[in-house]
Amino acid sequence: AGFADGPGLKVSLFERLAWRAPQALITLAAQYRMNGPICALISELFYDGRLRPGGAAVAAARLSTKYDVRSTARVDDWREKVWDDTPIVLLDTSRDQTARDTVREWRGDESRDNPREAALLAELLVAFFQRLPRATWADVAADVGVISAYRKQNNRLRAEIAAREPALAALPALRIDTVDRFQGGEREVLLVSLVNSNDGRAIGPLHADPRRLNVALSRAKTKLIIAGDRDTFTGAGRPEEEPAKEVYRRLFALLDAQARAGAARIVDSGVCGPPSPPMLGGGTLI
Repeated sequence: AGFADGPGLKVSLFERLAWRAPQALITLAAQYRMNGPICALISELFYDGRLRPGGAAVAAARLSTKYDVRSTARVDDWREKVWDDTPIVLLDTSRDQTARDTVREWRGDESRDNPREAALLAELLVAFFQRLPRATWADVAADVGVISAYRKQNNRLRAEIAAREPALAALPALRIDTVDRFQGGEREVLLVSLVNSNDGRAIGPLHADPRRLNVALSRAKTKLIIAGDRDTFTGAGRPEEEPAKEVYRRLFALLDAQARAGAARIVDSGVCGPPSPPMLGGGTLI
């Protein structure tokens, strides 16, 4: 069948070969990137629990294994709750009315950003780097990444970082990119911006493919920070988005279970204080 008659480019060559010759397919159960809790999240969400760390050292790795990010700041500062050794953090914006997305339709495509979410992640990144000697920033930047499905949000993230710490924004190794462009990469610290937050609970076509979520979350090695609106990604909305939302419902349920077990932490963005001041410079984000 031609592309017009079937799934077309949405199905990879590897998937086509797997369908045609399932007897030749070997599933790799051991992985050497993600630590235990991050691996468990990915394994339960996408691989029916079959995926596991490739060794004890991989499973036990934590952020403090490589970086000392302890701070003299108040222990009740929300940043301290994020930058401890808990491997997974959900920054839940569902009760934060200032963390709403903006959307622009253009030639059938949609472009979204979420200024509040971008400001919060920028503050987190700056707080992380400011705990480390400035002479190490260039090397550390290669271990840090930020993923969003939307280029508009990635542009806003860069601008928000530059408004707070220009030296950090200027580091070429600090990668802020889309899910598709991040495929094949990995980072010790990974921040994921889900962006969509709206009354219609629309998650949009870029979140409709669970494979993108798998790629995004599984880039993290020791620290995974997810910022997003739980209600938008789990609540009833557009009927065509229900299959994808079932995956997100499982994601948030797993995060709740990991939080109860101490492997994850859930932070309500409402405790993060008022919205940050507008970014410096302004300009058009596309």
